[in-house]
Amino acid sequence: MTSFYGYKRLAKIDDWQAIVGPKNWQPEASAYELAHCWAESGRLPIAISTAIERSGHEMLRGVTLHLCLVEKPVFLDTRTAPSMTDLMGYGTNGKGDNIIVAVEGKAKEPFALPVRAWVKGDSLNPPATATRRPTRLRRLEFLSKHLAHTISPESPLRYQLLHRTVTRR
Repeated sequence: MTSFYGYKRLAKIDDWQAIVGPKNWQPEASAYELAHCWAESGRLPIAISTAIERSGHEMLRGVTLHLCLVEKPVFLDTRTAPSMTDLMGYGTNGKGDNIIVAVEGKAKEPFALPVRAWVKGDSLNPPATATRRPTRLRRLEFLSKHLAHTISPESPLRYQLLHRTVTRR
């Protein structure tokens, strides 16, 4: 059975509300749906477990999560403001290797902007005169370094999913 924590142990599903806030604690809100999907299963939800097993990646077979932190702060390239991971799971794979699973919960909203728009601001279609923001280019360089793969500022990948693939100890 997986244990869930916020700033305290989340023993029952309604304990999550104190972590995510009342605005996010209503049916069809991402945090509410994430809590019900994960806490009610008490382990990796079946749909996710099935998708992982079907992926064919040997390292992901037999994933068991032992601890999940809700709204886990993760500092990336700056120590001024953390990125809040909806659910950060720590566990092992079938071979006993340690793994980390970062979950970005979504109900009805998209996974933020594509990188090509995000580097220029907060609009899906930035004006033609918009320039790339230096802080965002720095973040992209940081992510590229930690993923050992160059990510183009013109990438169609959704930034929110991309940055969730990197965590620091």
